[in-house]
Amino acid sequence: MNTVQMEYLRPGQVVEEKKRVPVVYFPVGPLEWHGPQSPVGTDALIAGEVARRAAGITGGVVLPTFYWGVDSIRSPQEKSALGLPEEGAVRGMDFPANSMRSLYVAEHIFATAIAAYLDVLVAQGYRLIVLVNAHGAGNQVATLQRLAQEYTLRGPSTVLYARGAYAQQQDDITSGHANQLETSFAMAMAQEDVDLGTLPPKGVPMRIPDYGIADSLAFSGQALENFVIRYDPRGASIEQGERLLHFSAQQLAGIVTQTLAGLSHQ
Repeated sequence: MNTVQMEYLRPGQVVEEKKRVPVVYFPVGPLEWHGPQSPVGTDALIAGEVARRAAGITGGVVLPTFYWGVDSIRSPQEKSALGLPEEGAVRGMDFPANSMRSLYVAEHIFATAIAAYLDVLVAQGYRLIVLVNAHGAGNQVATLQRLAQEYTLRGPSTVLYARGAYAQQQDDITSGHANQLETSFAMAMAQEDVDLGTLPPKGVPMRIPDYGIADSLAFSGQALENFVIRYDPRGASIEQGERLLHFSAQQLAGIVTQTLAGLSHQ
């Protein structure tokens, strides 16, 4: 086959690949605010690209990316940690200063839609279904993990929850939302669709609540003074993004290969 993407394959090719490697990747992610500089589909784009690269290593096919996602209302403690005003509800990364809202859907509808896809994939006879998720919202992760567990227990297919983005040890501290790391991912996938010119010149401090951009340390209550972004996207590069994509695909392929090996012994 010239591609691992199911939508481009003829029926015979899909059937033959399933006989050879009975695995299907199902990338999922929302259309969500990722700062003014990056595409709103950044999470979903990461999940799809990493899934395709991993399938190129392991075999199997990749479904079209499912551009759906959920997020929760931030607690008063979370809003305080991110420098957001006390009044008003904030869902996910939809900060008051953003120019648009994310396309989050209700959690129960999201779960129903994912389950409908899983029903079809189980009926098609895939031995391993890999849910690839690059959106870090706790309720999205929990929903996908719950569905993976339920469907695996029900059988006959195994459903594996997997992250779409993996960082090497030196990158762990730079992880976050729409910051240097995620913007590097976006630049490596869609350079022409990332516009750092929408951000202030380098050297001008950028604040989390003003741009809807945050590092993991800020989410855990360790923001810098005045909520200035630590690893802001102005330091992003195609080179870092490509390295992260390659590493993420290798990590995902390793997890899938190990899982398939375990299933072959059952």
